[in-house]
Amino acid sequence: MDTNFDSDVLISGAGPTGLLLAYILASNGVAVRLVERREGPSRESRAMVIQARTLEFYDMLGLAEKAIKLGMRLEDGHLLVEGRQRMSFSLKTMGPVGTKFPFVLALPQNEHEAFLISELSALGVSPEWNTELVGIDDRADRVEAYLSRKDGRTETCTARWLIGCDGSRSFVRKRLGIEFEGGTTEGTFFVADVGTSPSLQDVYFALDAESVTLMLPVRSSGTHRLIGVVPDSLVGTKSAFSAMTSRLQELLGVSICDLRWFSTYQVSHKVAGQYRHGRCLIVGDAAHVHSPIGGQGMNTGLGDAVNLAWKLAAVIQGRASQALLDSYERERKPVADKLVSTTDRLFKSMISKGMVARLLRLWIVPTLISAFARLDVSKRAVFKLIGELHVGYPDSLLNAGGVGRIKSGERLPWVKDLLLFESLDGLNWAAVSFGDRMLECSERLTQEGLTIIHRPLTTAARKAGYKAGTLYLVRPDGYIGMVMRQPAYQEVRQYFERIGIRPEAQQREPSHVNGLRGGVGA
Repeated sequence: MDTNFDSDVLISGAGPTGLLLAYILASNGVAVRLVERREGPSRESRAMVIQARTLEFYDMLGLAEKAIKLGMRLEDGHLLVEGRQRMSFSLKTMGPVGTKFPFVLALPQNEHEAFLISELSALGVSPEWNTELVGIDDRADRVEAYLSRKDGRTETCTARWLIGCDGSRSFVRKRLGIEFEGGTTEGTFFVADVGTSPSLQDVYFALDAESVTLMLPVRSSGTHRLIGVVPDSLVGTKSAFSAMTSRLQELLGVSICDLRWFSTYQVSHKVAGQYRHGRCLIVGDAAHVHSPIGGQGMNTGLGDAVNLAWKLAAVIQGRASQALLDSYERERKPVADKLVSTTDRLFKSMISKGMVARLLRLWIVPTLISAFARLDVSKRAVFKLIGELHVGYPDSLLNAGGVGRIKSGERLPWVKDLLLFESLDGLNWAAVSFGDRMLECSERLTQEGLTIIHRPLTTAARKAGYKAGTLYLVRPDGYIGMVMRQPAYQEVRQYFERIGIRPEAQQREPSHVNGLRGGVGA
């Protein structure tokens, strides 16, 4: 008996992660519904920064340049210790970091969401506000989702798949009984948007004996975001920020003119025990929460969305078996686990109390940062870490082979002027090769619907690790699935069969407009 579906995918949660997931699915021709219990888009700036890897994803989807025009490039930073500048650094002079986007983009969450909503509406999908998911019946062939609207109306939505993008208190995760393991960092933190004089456009890290404070511009109108620790004596008081203002001005070297938004919170570091239960999956903060240091949380969620969207679209449209979805948790959960064990642990040590923490803030960290800033190799490593360019899937079920320094599971290395990323569209597999002649299997792969990208083996390409006569089979999310020297067509076919994909059904015409599409030469 056939089931009548209201939607292929029901997404609960219209924050940046849910919006991006809906956008990629809709671009793939998947029928999507997006419900959100809030009355409308965010009004607060909340998550602020978009990292380089996220901008690379956006570039493949034709969204990067539009987002950059809306935000501010953060390219220069300063380290202050007890109110005195210890050092300055510039992402522009960090050496060859291997990305088209060697900066951090400041774009307030409310503006980010409005941008994604506009792009999504152009594909015929809009969030259904004041609509809350209140029940789930996960069946073998579908999900029955029970929705409640603010006006009292209720509805049962039948979908092939349900995705929880509903934040750290996720109803989907709780309803499915998925564990959310971790803890909460001691202390109360604040986030504030303030007007300052002078109006600065750099990032400032201020350390003192008691805490760490971050200041970065929100937009060119003079608004700055402050993130820091609330002194124990001021926790819960109505005048907490007023009482902190004088000290913050001393530490940051600015005058705080007015307070535009202020909120306090506690930092949790938790990762879900699993990311999938039957036909339900969780993404973003529903699956993991982290400290605010480095601006990793939202970007990790957006990476989840990119990873899952192309796989889910392929399964829904009969281009792949459900086994492909097993790779989502296998690839993305280790990313969240590592973030908790490294970045969150560093954050916890930086805001701890006691003599060791004081030494760390006033002497050890400034000394180490100053030393690293003099070495190109360490500066590149730090930028790749913060920009999430280091993220890869070494243990992925989809990996096959490696040649030289380039292994399957890694992000496709970027090379200036070769227009590699510009030829990807975020939807289709691509066959990338280098040298004077195209590989013999390329013509048949073209017939199978893959995007063919062939480039000359320039000096820069060699430095990036590329080799002539080698096939780099690239997934829709820009990560390498297979690397093989002089592969025969049948070997590529066998690879697709092993991971449960039908290559002859891969090609999708993107709904968005993006750069170049393959071809020979640069």
